[in-house]
Amino acid sequence: MSADSAKQHHMRTARTNGHYTDIWQNTGKCVFCDLKDKYILLEENEIVLTINLYPYIDGQLMAIPRQHISSPKELTAKQWETIRKFSYLAKKMLRKVYGYKGMWTLIREGGPEAQMSVTDHLHVQFVPFDQADLCEWNYRELQNTPLENVSHYKKKAQYIKKLLKRYNKKYKKNQ
Repeated sequence: MSADSAKQHHMRTARTNGHYTDIWQNTGKCVFCDLKDKYILLEENEIVLTINLYPYIDGQLMAIPRQHISSPKELTAKQWETIRKFSYLAKKMLRKVYGYKGMWTLIREGGPEAQMSVTDHLHVQFVPFDQADLCEWNYRELQNTPLENVSHYKKKAQYIKKLLKRYNKKYKKNQ
């Protein structure tokens, strides 16, 4: 087995053999900032559509901004539209190439607190699924009913208006 074949095999089995944590914790750099062109399928408006090197399931794709940003609010309207386009392409390609009919779109931001293994570099995961066993949810004991939750938010109506004003002032100018 060649060195490249051995590396590819190690990458293919990293999530199931327990090596993934060791790999991402020891890179010493942001793997998305250092993404190799050989893994990129498309690039538009400084957003790349690429494979996931350590996917949860075969065929998984991602949209990643070239710029090291940590939040969707830092994207331009054109970049958001590109991510939307890549989501459409991903779903169609996953069905055509692998036969998957379902796909989760996960916007990953927030760093370690959000269980991100990559340094705080925003990315969007296009995760295909063929069964309900890919992701196991750990539900919390709820303290509030749905009506109580909406009531908590409605009590903050003035704060929401303030946030909307701030958002419009800051981001509407970019469109």
